[in-house]
Amino acid sequence: MLKYGSHGLTDTYIDGMFSRGFLPRILKPTRVTHSSATLLDHILTNDIAVRSSSGIIINDVADHFAVFHVSASVSKIAKQRVQHFRSFSNDNIAKFRSELNRIDFSPILLSECPNEAYTKCIDLYKIPFDKAFPMKSIKIGTRSIKREPWMTVGLMNSSRHKSKLHIQKLKKPTEINIHKFKTYLKLFNKIKRKAKINYYKTILEQNKHNTKQIWKVLKKAIGKENNKASLPKSFKIENKSVSDKTEIAGAFNNFFANIGYNVSHNVPRAKKIYKLFTQA
Repeated sequence: MLKYGSHGLTDTYIDGMFSRGFLPRILKPTRVTHSSATLLDHILTNDIAVRSSSGIIINDVADHFAVFHVSASVSKIAKQRVQHFRSFSNDNIAKFRSELNRIDFSPILLSECPNEAYTKCIDLYKIPFDKAFPMKSIKIGTRSIKREPWMTVGLMNSSRHKSKLHIQKLKKPTEINIHKFKTYLKLFNKIKRKAKINYYKTILEQNKHNTKQIWKVLKKAIGKENNKASLPKSFKIENKSVSDKTEIAGAFNNFFANIGYNVSHNVPRAKKIYKLFTQA
C-alpha cells in the first residue's frame, strides 16, 4: 500500500476499496528489514462512525509485525483471572489427620447398602478435608501467567529484554544494535530449547513406568492435548444408516475380526518364489 500513486495495481486496489466505502486502518510498514519496508498486512473497515483503535505490535515472532483493530461497538466482557487452590502444607496435613481421628465411622459399618455406606463415608471424609484444606482463590496478573510449563520467570524476563533490543534495532538499525539483537536472540533460543528439553526429559523420567501418563506428556509436547474429535452419531453399514450402538459395535467387531482373512484371500498368489530375488 506504500506504493499508492506510483504503482498501477496498487492504485486500482486502493481506489476500489475507497469506492466501496472501506478505509484502511494500518498505514505504516508491517515488515521492516535493513534495506526495505513494506505494508502487506491490511485491515479494512466500513464502520467509521464508532470509535475504534488500530495499530501494529512490534515483535520478532515472525518477519511481519502483528496488526490489530479494536472496535468500540463490540462490548468488552471483563474476565477476571482467578486461580483456585488448596494448601496441602505439613500443618494442614497434621490438622486433617487430627480431625479424622475424631470422626465416628460406625454409621458406615451399620449400613447394609453399599451405595449408602459409600455416600456416608464421603460425607464424613469431606467435612475434615474442607476444614483442613479450605479452598482459596487468588487473582493472577497477566505477567505472572506462564505460556508454557517450561517457560520460567527468568526466560520471560529475557524475552521482554529481547523485545526491547528488537525495538531498538528497528528504531536505530546500526551495526551495533543489529549485532546485539542477533547475539541475544541466538543465546535466548538456545537456552529456551534447553529448558524445554530438560522439562520434558524430567517429566518422562518421572513417569517412565506409567504408559498412560507418557502418552499424555507426548501429546502435550506436540500440541495435541485437547485434540478430541467427536464421533459421528450414525454409521453406514451395508448402505444403511445405523445409529444403534450395539449394532455399530457388532459391525466394527465383524470388520476387524475378518479383515485379515479377507485381505489374504483377495491378494493374488505370487508366481515367483522369494529365493529368486535373493540370488546374486
